[in-house]
Amino acid sequence: MKKFLLVLFVLLLTIPTFAQTDNEIAAIMVDSVNLQIITVYEDGSDRVLGLPITQEAHTSSSFMTISHDAQYAGICYGVNDTNTNKYFFMVLDLTDNTILFEEDLGQIQICQAMAFDADASRVAVAKIIEAPVYDNSSEAVWALDVYNTQTGEIINSLGSRDIISAEFINFESTPPILAHVRKFDSDSITFAAIPFVGMGGIADVPAFTWSLADDSIVVADAIMGNLLSNINPITGEIAYPNLNEAFDAAVPDGPMPQANEIILMEDDAEQVIYRNTEWVISQAYFVNNGNSLAVFTIENANNDDMITEQRIALVQRDGSLLTLGAYDFYIQIGNWSNGTLVLSAEQPTGAATPKGHISLFDSQGNGDEIWTYQTGIGERGFAFLELIWTQPITEADPMGNFQPVN
Repeated sequence: MKKFLLVLFVLLLTIPTFAQTDNEIAAIMVDSVNLQIITVYEDGSDRVLGLPITQEAHTSSSFMTISHDAQYAGICYGVNDTNTNKYFFMVLDLTDNTILFEEDLGQIQICQAMAFDADASRVAVAKIIEAPVYDNSSEAVWALDVYNTQTGEIINSLGSRDIISAEFINFESTPPILAHVRKFDSDSITFAAIPFVGMGGIADVPAFTWSLADDSIVVADAIMGNLLSNINPITGEIAYPNLNEAFDAAVPDGPMPQANEIILMEDDAEQVIYRNTEWVISQAYFVNNGNSLAVFTIENANNDDMITEQRIALVQRDGSLLTLGAYDFYIQIGNWSNGTLVLSAEQPTGAATPKGHISLFDSQGNGDEIWTYQTGIGERGFAFLELIWTQPITEADPMGNFQPVN
């Protein structure tokens, strides 16, 4: 039996603002068991902050978002209250670990902090307030709320609309929607409408753009509802995995879409810029300040080995390819202004907790491990570190177009 393969799909929202310091932040992570936020700098030093919440709380990277300048954290967390989750939302100033505001959301289904706007004056939070009972006698209640970062005032709030319900006519009743924010502009939010039901392995959902100026909502481009797509905020390029049945494709070892190529979309034009018929293509991330594309690939599930290997293929704009290391258990990928950041961990053995490693690869694929960390054991065991922030893509001189493959 193959070793368990842990794969995390991380959609990193990258908007072009980043505070320049003498020792720049490389990554921010969460240890969800020990309830710590860990900041790692480019020189390998770190800073560990204990979250100012009860130790009975539960949270994870999907419940959090970090402002683009790495100053603020929007955090949802739940606490079990008589067999029901009670949720809270707060904004934390990471410079001194102080709470700007905190709101008791009560016994709702789920809360996820989604994104700050470019200047961190607002933060968007998705909520499932009430899910319908099985006999469909109740309405689903959900919200996408926009808070003032400093005061906690809700400035804008979106709930169920007919235009959204119309996209789910095949459901017996309109499901509650988890509004996954893809873009947070000055006057609008584009989000993927994820039905909060047990569907599993879903990759494409409807998407909408909500005007914060007049509260109107329109259907967005379908690609914005592709949950595996990654956006270059400077060029507008969008990269996403695709299955081309004209070519062979590796078989995934688990509930994930099958794909054998990466398509790049720009100005409504599409081209294939990477193809791999022997390894499973999981996801692609713009890295190297948007000038390269890191493709997360996984060994074919039909291989005879006990260990499923993972690799990162680096696609350059001139069409050349590099491989950024081989991994056998757990990796996450993020942008670094000079290349690619990789968070990795080995499979824990015996009583040992997993070690987290951060490596920085330059634009030519040369890697340097800058940081190693042994996670602690809490009352609930241990957790793998999860990325919640890497350096946003900023304005840069264009380095040409990605090249199509045959």
